Amino acid sequence: MEDARPTPEDIARGDIPEPYVRVPATEYSPDGLHAAVFLLTNEPPAVEEYIEFCYRTEDGWIGESGVSGLGRGGHSVGDFGVTYLWEQAPPGALSARVRTRHGVKRVPVRDGYVIYALWDTNCTFDDELELLTFA
Repeated sequence: MEDARPTPEDIARGDIPEPYVRVPATEYSPDGLHAAVFLLTNEPPAVEEYIEFCYRTEDGWIGESGVSGLGRGGHSVGDFGVTYLWEQAPPGALSARVRTRHGVKRVPVRDGYVIYALWDTNCTFDDELELLTFA
């Protein structure tokens, strides 16, 4: 098992030198025990989008698994999980409207991306989130 680190961002960054990684968002589960860390690695224009899923222990944060690229998807942890949406925003966009099972949400654009995570999805990832429009 890897060594725990003090924050989910620290564990997600791993050994990537700080100048080559940005964290536009970290989304926490409602209980604060899990996190999805959204990373931008490398230098523009060759930026790679990556999500690291982490969990908290007594000793700190541990990396669980990760996925690269934009889009929507999901990650399960036992009997619950997270559905996520990560898309690049058009220039000048400040927010996006995202349809969730709880209705339409206005989500801010962060570092040029719309990022949204819906926790406790009971592994039903297919139709949880839909990007509607940018504003």
